[in-house]
Amino acid sequence: MTTASNWLPNWALAYATPYIVGSGPGNADLQSKVFFNWASFCLIDAVFVYLYIYETKAVIPNHPNRALSLEEVDELFDTVSVAWKSKHFTPTVHFADMFHERDSKGEAKDKRVEDVLRAAA
Repeated sequence: MTTASNWLPNWALAYATPYIVGSGPGNADLQSKVFFNWASFCLIDAVFVYLYIYETKAVIPNHPNRALSLEEVDELFDTVSVAWKSKHFTPTVHFADMFHERDSKGEAKDKRVEDVLRAAA
């Protein structure tokens, strides 16, 4: 479905371009001015991305190129109210930490996945 929604407008644009830029009867005769139209759409798209698309590749110490896990993305949407502030989001809960217990000294003890599933049931 997503591929079709991408290909259909691409086909329509490729089909219409000769009529938009061409001169003569039945054509729009925009010639090279059509690129100002396309540039304005690119600018509108850039503003849309900045305002509405959240950054899901957080800067995490010791893991500079790691994308957020699903749990961290969930936390991102819960805590960050606007998309342009998502660049500075740092997750507080990591998926790997969900499988560790802490002893009385605060040291992490490994907890087996079976124990976690048993406790959740």
